[in-house]
Amino acid sequence: MNPFSFEETDNGLSKLSALSKIISLTLLSITSMNTQPLELVALLLLSLFIHLIFRIRLNDSKKMLIFILYLSIFTSIIGILLPGDGRLFSIELLPRFLIYSLRLYSVFFFSHLFYATTKISDLGNYITRFTQRVKKYRSCAEIINNNYSDSIDPGMAISLTFLFLPRSFSTYETVREAAEIRGYSLKKHKIADFLKILETFLLFSLRQALKTAGAMKIRGYSPWRTVRVQKFTVGDYFLVIGSLILVFPILCKI
Repeated sequence: MNPFSFEETDNGLSKLSALSKIISLTLLSITSMNTQPLELVALLLLSLFIHLIFRIRLNDSKKMLIFILYLSIFTSIIGILLPGDGRLFSIELLPRFLIYSLRLYSVFFFSHLFYATTKISDLGNYITRFTQRVKKYRSCAEIINNNYSDSIDPGMAISLTFLFLPRSFSTYETVREAAEIRGYSLKKHKIADFLKILETFLLFSLRQALKTAGAMKIRGYSPWRTVRVQKFTVGDYFLVIGSLILVFPILCKI
């Protein structure tokens, strides 16, 4: 299942602006990667508490949580065996790697809150609107001298980039299930099976990219297209200000 897919749910987070949520995600993620252990545990519990309050499911995230666990175990073993200071073993580094694992989980949970409650296209619309206003007020001299490209649309580029991650998960699941039906499996640890599955995955991804490009062309895509952005509400201001109030004292201690 896809842990980064948007869920059509009627909760308070889904009604908030994509811009306020990405600001909050950025602040909380930066804080999670730099804060002290006690504050880190508090942020981790906060992310889980928000999942519980707004009834955001974590069922689709089991594989990702297990992957982070394996990654944490691997980095801990390598870091303890080869600490990089001339020694071959250093068990006192174990708490550092445990804290690093908690940081990864905290960032993942906050990221999941963003992906599960936000349409990426809404975030792209904010960037496109900003770009259009910048283009509008560029001087005529720059236009005449061709110092910038009128076809630049970073909002669309970012939307497609963010969509790559959830679509990759969906494509992988489709390819894996089809491969298992045909007798191929990654569990057998055969390089030939892995290469065939990888080849199919790449072809599926390329076909999806071509379909997206074709759909944009058919619909008459233009960097100057009309976009609608959601206005900030009281909840958006509360989210941004609340995140600032929460992370500012923590960051001051770093």
